[in-house]
Amino acid sequence: MVEGLHLRLAQVGPIPLDIALSCAPGEAVGVVGPSGAGKSTLLRAIAGLYRVRSGKIAVGTETWFDTETGVDLPAHRRAVGLVFQEHALFPHLQRWPMSPSPWATIRAPNAEIGLPAS
Repeated sequence: MVEGLHLRLAQVGPIPLDIALSCAPGEAVGVVGPSGAGKSTLLRAIAGLYRVRSGKIAVGTETWFDTETGVDLPAHRRAVGLVFQEHALFPHLQRWPMSPSPWATIRAPNAEIGLPAS
């Protein structure tokens, strides 16, 4: 049995990619590179959110994507999680109103938040 993640992805554009990668179960892999190098595109391809022009993605004995055989397992059937980078989910929202700085002090009268008067 072949365990882990194995992939080979390539395309000239619109986002150039040329990567071969194997990752054993429990192994951590960091993907680093300059802006526009294809890091997010690689992760989106593994998750099934981006279709690369040529390549194969397999986890264990299950093939998730293979351009030669026409396999393209939908994202919801892939056992993978992906946390998007900033603004990818809610581009219309800003971070600051949703989560104030840990050093900010929020003051409200005790009665408003259900505490006894001090």
